[in-house]
Amino acid sequence: MKHNDDKLSGLFAVVREMKPDTSCAEHNFEIRIRERLRSEKEKQTRIQVQIFEWAWRLMPVFLALVIVFGAWRFSSDRNYNVNFHLLATIRYERTILLSFMPGV
Repeated sequence: MKHNDDKLSGLFAVVREMKPDTSCAEHNFEIRIRERLRSEKEKQTRIQVQIFEWAWRLMPVFLALVIVFGAWRFSSDRNYNVNFHLLATIRYERTILLSFMPGV
């Protein structure tokens, strides 16, 4: 048994003295990390671009909804009369604001 232990110890000593060349693996490691970070950044940018694209494409729909809601609101309140001549002659913005407030 002693002979096998000496042989095994000698093999371990040889392996400990050998230093593997890891320069290629280190270089590839940096490239892989850089590419992974770049792909994650592109993925986040793609998601943001998709959100902005959808918002831009839906803008006419939102504009139409605002116009329809405004027309509906204006047509549903028949008792609301605006004196445009009075508004044209008023010189102060505060007076204009107060003229629209009910009960003032």
